[in-house]
Amino acid sequence: MKKLKPNLILLFCLFVFTIFGCGEDEDTTEKPIVEPSVTDPAVNKEKLIGTWNIITINDKPPLYFIEEDEPDEEDRVKIKVETLSYSFTEDDTWTMNIEAEMHDFPEVQDIEGSITIAGMLTGTYTLTATQLTLKTENTDIDISAMPVDFIESALEGDKESVFQELLMEFNANIFTPFKKSNYTIKENSMELNSTYTSLPVMKLKKAVDPQ
Repeated sequence: MKKLKPNLILLFCLFVFTIFGCGEDEDTTEKPIVEPSVTDPAVNKEKLIGTWNIITINDKPPLYFIEEDEPDEEDRVKIKVETLSYSFTEDDTWTMNIEAEMHDFPEVQDIEGSITIAGMLTGTYTLTATQLTLKTENTDIDISAMPVDFIESALEGDKESVFQELLMEFNANIFTPFKKSNYTIKENSMELNSTYTSLPVMKLKKAVDPQ
């Protein structure tokens, strides 16, 4: 039995060294610095913040839906887009600004006039590595005409019904399909692919801040 004691003492020392020694190494070892991934939502959020002009939807002008039933261009209402854009802020809010004028109505060539739709939608957004989701909190869009009775006299309808029809088409073609989208951002270009259907694709270009 006496011959076993040195071995037991040695084993005990090794056991103590293993426990305390390994623990000390774990505490003092420096952890490598992990650089953020290009797919990190925080990185993409930095790219997203700013104003983005809507360029096309399915490779066509964004307001093409207003007269898409007319196959010939000369039979379509002329549309001048002043503003049609999204703005994203650092505090997770978004705004869509719209101002567009419709004029030169082929069906009423004997009466000159124009219809303007203008206003904004606002809300909050959430961003993951691949998806952008928009929640609407306020809609403030209105329609006006020049002359003021143009809608009634030329289009044979009342202002409220024309406005509701335009707003319904606007929501169905521009906003609703892209409330939840897969997105890609490359430099100053962004593409939104609707998750509601496989068809709508919106292409946007980032506005350059004036120097």
